[in-house]
Amino acid sequence: MTGVSFVVPVFNKAPWLPDVLDRIAAQRGAFEREYVFVDDGSTDDSLAVLKAHTAGWPDVTIIEQENRGVAHATNRAIAKARHPFIKLCDADDLLADGATEALRNALLSHPRAMLAYGKWEFYDPPPATGPRRRSFRCRRPGARRPASVHHTGIFVAARGDDGGDPRGTDPRRL
Repeated sequence: MTGVSFVVPVFNKAPWLPDVLDRIAAQRGAFEREYVFVDDGSTDDSLAVLKAHTAGWPDVTIIEQENRGVAHATNRAIAKARHPFIKLCDADDLLADGATEALRNALLSHPRAMLAYGKWEFYDPPPATGPRRRSFRCRRPGARRPASVHHTGIFVAARGDDGGDPRGTDPRRL
């Protein structure tokens, strides 16, 4: 079975993380998974929320580092990833239940493809105080850009130069 590495850079996203992590955990599909999080020097409770919420999850790696930016955090997580498919997920992205499975199947069905992505919608960020909301209201066209995005995501297949099957390919060869 071809596995998926969920790669999530985190910086000051404590209000969003519980819902984001719930959506990552709810991903459907019969494939191996690992979760690689990089806390990029958060100054809020992001790291504590991340550790508490993923306690008991199988195959979780949490890396702590000083703030070096999202690109560095993402690259560091990719370097730790073991599976041939990489699911990039921002720490304020909510994934539809079948997002990862659909994107993985799309790449498996098209062996020369290296990238798959899906539909996304803007949503309002959660309130600064008060209870977490389980549903998010979509922004109307023309409204100011919200802080977060809901999408099925970006999915990368690390493949050999010949475009062959990704099984056994090192995901760091992106």
